[in-house]
Amino acid sequence: ALRSGRAICYRSWYHLWVRRVRRGGYIFVGWIGDHSPRHVHVYKDNSPVVKWDLDHWQPMEGVASARVKRLLRELVEEGEL
Repeated sequence: ALRSGRAICYRSWYHLWVRRVRRGGYIFVGWIGDHSPRHVHVYKDNSPVVKWDLDHWQPMEGVASARVKRLLRELVEEGEL
């Protein structure tokens, strides 16, 4: 179920909260309670762009443009991620 940008994903003995934010033509998706390090998946036109490590501020998969990095920084500073 999707409620105000958050969806609940149930897994056997625990659940994850999903946070989706649209900004600058991208969709940023993060799961609260997911595995370490804290990270966010970035999509454009339903295609994955980058999986970004928020703890070490580097890509885990893919490549982040300067624009994506700027948007990530803004979202973190605003408390959205």
